[in-house]
Amino acid sequence: MFKRTILTGALLAFVAGCTGNSASTPITPPSVPLTVQHLYVANNSNNGQIVQYSLPLSASSVPNFGFTASGTVTLALDPSGDVIAGDPAGNLHFFPAPLSAASSATAAFAHPGNSTGAVAFTQAGDFFVSSLTNRAYEFTHPFSNASVPSAIATAPTLVGASGVAVDSASNLYVANAAGAAGTNLYVFAAPYTGAPTAISPLIASKQYAGLALSATQLFVVNSSATNSIDVYNLPITAASAPVFSITNGIPILPSSLAFDSAGNLYLGSFTQITEYSPPFSAASTPVLSLPVPATFEVSGIAIGT
Repeated sequence: MFKRTILTGALLAFVAGCTGNSASTPITPPSVPLTVQHLYVANNSNNGQIVQYSLPLSASSVPNFGFTASGTVTLALDPSGDVIAGDPAGNLHFFPAPLSAASSATAAFAHPGNSTGAVAFTQAGDFFVSSLTNRAYEFTHPFSNASVPSAIATAPTLVGASGVAVDSASNLYVANAAGAAGTNLYVFAAPYTGAPTAISPLIASKQYAGLALSATQLFVVNSSATNSIDVYNLPITAASAPVFSITNGIPILPSSLAFDSAGNLYLGSFTQITEYSPPFSAASTPVLSLPVPATFEVSGIAIGT
C-alpha cells in the first residue's frame, strides 16, 4: 500500500509539472467546422438563372455567384446539394454538387405536363414535380436524359397541383390551386399511385402555391389577392383548417417557402426575400426583407449546403 501511494504521488507530481496549474489552465476543445447553409434563388428573367446567397442573410447580402438554368421557375436541393431546376414548359435540369458559377446541367428531361409548379426532393434523392394540372410526378435517381416518371400522384378532384413537399415518413403533400373553387391540400402515401390519404376542405378566395414542412406544421403560401402564409397542424385531415395565418410584411406575388437549419422561415416573392424567425404566430413580422437585384423575378427558393 505504501509503495502504491508513493507511485501515485510521483505520477501526479509529474503530470502537474508538465501541465502547470491544472485548476487554472483552460482546456481548448478542438474546433469543429460548421456547415454553412446557402439560399438558392430561381430568377425567372434574363433567360433563367439560379443564384446563391450565404446564410445568415443581412441587409447588405449579395449573391456569391449565379449560373444559367434556362427558363427556371422552380428549384429544389437534395441532401447532397444537387439541384433540380424546372422551367415553365415542363423541362427539368439536374445540376450536380458542388455548385459554382461554372455549373452546367448533366441531365435534361421533362415531365408530361405542360407547366411546372414546384419541385420537392425525398431524403432518398428522388423528387416530385407538380404540373399545375391534376398530377404530380415522381422521378427516381439516378437522373439522365432518358429519365421518365416512376409514379404519378393524382385524384379526380385535384385541379391544379402547385406546391409539393415530402415529410420524413415519405408522405407527399400537394397544394391544389383550384381556381374559382378555391384551394386545399392533398396527402399521398407511398407508393403514391393510390387515392389520397387526406384531402383538406376547400377554402374560397385563396390560391395555394409553395409548401414547407416543420416537425409539427405545414406552412403554405397563399398567392391570391389576400397574400398570406397559412399554417396547418400535422397531420392533415379531412377537417384541417389553418390554425393561423401570417400576413405581416408579405409583398406582392409570394411563391415559395424554405426553412433553414435554425428554423427560420424564408419567403420568396417577386422582388424580394423575406425572413421570419420562430416562434411563429399570426403576429409574426419579418426580421429581414432583402430586395433582389433589379433584373430579378424571384420564382422559387431553396436552402442547402
